[in-house]
Amino acid sequence: MNAATAPQLPYNGRLLRWAREWRGKTVEDAAKRLQTSVENIIAWEEEEGTPTVRQARMLAELYERNFLEFFLGDPPDLHEHELVPDYRLHRDARDPREEKEIWHIQRWAETQRLNAIDLFDMLGDDPPAIPDSLQATLESNPERVAAAVRKEAHFRIRQQLELTWSDRRLLPKLMRDAFEGLGALVLRRTDLGNYGVRGITLAESPLPTIVFGNEAPTAQSFTLAHEFGHILLRQSAISGPPSAKDDSTYERAVERWCDQFAGAFLVPADSIAERWAKPNEPMPQIGDGTLANLAKVYR
Repeated sequence: MNAATAPQLPYNGRLLRWAREWRGKTVEDAAKRLQTSVENIIAWEEEEGTPTVRQARMLAELYERNFLEFFLGDPPDLHEHELVPDYRLHRDARDPREEKEIWHIQRWAETQRLNAIDLFDMLGDDPPAIPDSLQATLESNPERVAAAVRKEAHFRIRQQLELTWSDRRLLPKLMRDAFEGLGALVLRRTDLGNYGVRGITLAESPLPTIVFGNEAPTAQSFTLAHEFGHILLRQSAISGPPSAKDDSTYERAVERWCDQFAGAFLVPADSIAERWAKPNEPMPQIGDGTLANLAKVYR
């Protein structure tokens, strides 16, 4: 049967429009993906014609909905999750379209987490949980907490120091394995950076989830440690680049603590003390060369 004689399927045009608007896509977005005209997308939504099965499946993929939903009489009853707290301190204004995209990444992460929990249940196992001993507050000493996390994860500083400089790209993988060994789910999304986001943490139990992006390996290492800090604080968050603003708000205090934890985790105080004698008084400055050499040591 050729395309000219193929029967038209009873798609619900209202569902085509609902799915597109739910995903935050424009008719131009849909037309571009299908390499068709905007007029065709509008006509299908007004039931003045229908897409082919291939085109409808492409729309389902673009809208991140089930293809069979296009045949329903009414939109499905969805539980709409709220966006986790936004800690991107460098941003004063929000683009609603951008917020929608971040919400969908969060929803994807929540789905991965629930699927993983279901898989553990199918296998008759309990999903891993972060040890109760690994909890922190803003009053906790980041150095002590970082040392406790390394000890619990059996992640010795020597594993990090023994990496060659050319193999520093492996550090994020070592950290990912360590955090997953403690009971976290760590996921990667290459599109995070498009929205000024370095990481997302879903501090749910069991299986708290970290999403990190496509930064340079050294930046990925810091982001992973920072996001695990949010898990320790039991604080879900969307994190962005560091801010030069003051730390007077609770959000800034949380970000500052997570940054301090990440620094303490990546460069433990007792380790750096073996390589650099503590001065008797504060130094007026630290040279770039000294910092560059320490960065190489710790990868």
